Amino acid sequence: MLIENVPDVLNHGGQNIAEEICEVLGGKGYVCGYTLLNASFYGVPQMRERMFLIAYRRELNLPVVLPSPTHWMALPPGYGGSRAVALKVLNGLLRQAHDYLEPPAPTKDLPAAVTAEQAIGICPPSMHARFLPQEPSVEVHAVSIRRFFTTIAERSLHTLN
Repeated sequence: MLIENVPDVLNHGGQNIAEEICEVLGGKGYVCGYTLLNASFYGVPQMRERMFLIAYRRELNLPVVLPSPTHWMALPPGYGGSRAVALKVLNGLLRQAHDYLEPPAPTKDLPAAVTAEQAIGICPPSMHARFLPQEPSVEVHAVSIRRFFTTIAERSLHTLN
């Protein structure tokens, strides 16, 4: 089982919802663990912390193992603060957070984190070239990117219908 949610689920009204989920799942025969992972360390072109909870049936006799980072980047200082807020309930209470797992640390020898420009660049040129101006400005570039993603979303909906 895999559950993904916002980091604040670790400190929702002073309660650690992830720990409570693990307690319930443990009572139903699951081995469980959770942590905060940053998407940029896994090849996603955004710096976003997310809570991940992994659970297996106890009969499988498998430990909960978190994925190793695939990419490296030095996060801006503000990201440490938002992580600390999410972990506030756990600070000093790690013994009570039985199912919290320390996330694997990325190392500088990994490939650099994927940028939004690189992610858009993997699309066929015919899809994105018409949205990029010859001499981009910040405003024009933002509008171009918005048009690009709107077109992609519209095509996806058309394909589904």
